[in-house]
Amino acid sequence: MFDWMTANSDALTLVANLGMVGVWLIYLNVFLVGFTRQNRTVLHISRAAADDRRGRCLITNMGAQNVYLLAVIVDLETEDGHSRALVTDREEFSKEDFDDLLQRTLQGPLGSGEARDIGSFEDLARRAQMRRGTNFDLSRICAMKITVVAAPNQVRELCGAYKQFDVREVDNPDAARFVPRSLLSPQITGPFRTRRLAAMIDDR
Repeated sequence: MFDWMTANSDALTLVANLGMVGVWLIYLNVFLVGFTRQNRTVLHISRAAADDRRGRCLITNMGAQNVYLLAVIVDLETEDGHSRALVTDREEFSKEDFDDLLQRTLQGPLGSGEARDIGSFEDLARRAQMRRGTNFDLSRICAMKITVVAAPNQVRELCGAYKQFDVREVDNPDAARFVPRSLLSPQITGPFRTRRLAAMIDDR
């Protein structure tokens, strides 16, 4: 056995070195996957306090890094078709209603683990219809999609998330319910999809 190992020492050394390289590559892959997950931005959109039109819409930064909330976009499905509007600024209020004008916008930094109340579902729907120049009528809304756009602290590209809500029992607006189609909020990542986010913000 010893003689065989001596005769094949070069081959055994090569195999041992390749094995060591393989182990290091596995460790490197585990490290890179963990690092990527730790630094990935994850935004969550949720409903809180109630499931009717007075329910609050919360945006939570579930990632480890701070983000800057840039825009909130609302897509409405109504009996008349589809419409989209930016609802980032609370234009239903006048400048004189606030001592601090920053209270008139949803923009701003959002730290890791922080949540922001962006208003009730009725507020968001009303603001979206106002931006499109139509009268607010909750009974005509079938579904609402809320998209959040943010910039990570190391701004290389935008990030975002969305969630869709079905509006049920609209025959009685006081009892109308906003029911999410999914528990989680699908993330919007990748160069092509984030370019679409930028286009959505620019398409005012």
